[in-house]
Amino acid sequence: IALDYPECVERLALVNTFAALRPSRLKDLSYLVIRYIRANLLGVQAQAEMVAWRIFPEPDQEPLRKILIESILQSDPAVYRAAMRSLGLFDVKKRLAEIKIPTLVVTGTLDSMVPPPVQAVLAAKIPGVKQVFIPGGRHAVIADHPDMFNQALLDFLLG
Repeated sequence: IALDYPECVERLALVNTFAALRPSRLKDLSYLVIRYIRANLLGVQAQAEMVAWRIFPEPDQEPLRKILIESILQSDPAVYRAAMRSLGLFDVKKRLAEIKIPTLVVTGTLDSMVPPPVQAVLAAKIPGVKQVFIPGGRHAVIADHPDMFNQALLDFLLG
């Protein structure tokens, strides 16, 4: 929306996201391949469990894992797979300089789904961007570090 309808957006907060998701490490590529295979051969349940453990790996995060798995299982499997394919094809790196509104990039320092170097592309190519790192935050930084995330967002929105 910020790129195609900039008149509709006053401020932009990008949280643990990317301009293009192209794995640069074998570890990241293998995760995506295994995730795709699990979803297509073993079903959505197996894939959902894999994703939930990657996003919420700590023992005390069991309730968050359960919520995430239930959420994934509620989606239509064909739609979920199509969304995963779309994520792989998405690429707006060449358009980032078009963003002229105040922009915040929030990065969890332990995000393994969209690693900080991938998020750094946003910070490097959007003019005037502010990037905030949440120490110890993972891909679901909103859930695993809500106080730090909320403070960073409030500072950006009210600042």
